[in-house]
Amino acid sequence: MRHEESMSLNLELYSLKIIKVAAEEYSKFCKVNLSQSSGRAVCTFRSHDIPADLIALEFGNYLIELMQQGEQA
Repeated sequence: MRHEESMSLNLELYSLKIIKVAAEEYSKFCKVNLSQSSGRAVCTFRSHDIPADLIALEFGNYLIELMQQGEQA
């Protein structure tokens, strides 16, 4: 079964650089498509094995973790 989920991220809150880092990491176990429009980044996740809604939730958590690490550096 193929799973697909999209999430829209406000680029005023999330760094595009960090989103790209996270998308690259997540592309190791699912297909990630990243696009930009009107001050937002849209990430679409596709997987045959893992529910895409779970991937999107974990991706959001990972973004927050990366942002916190950047603040501590």
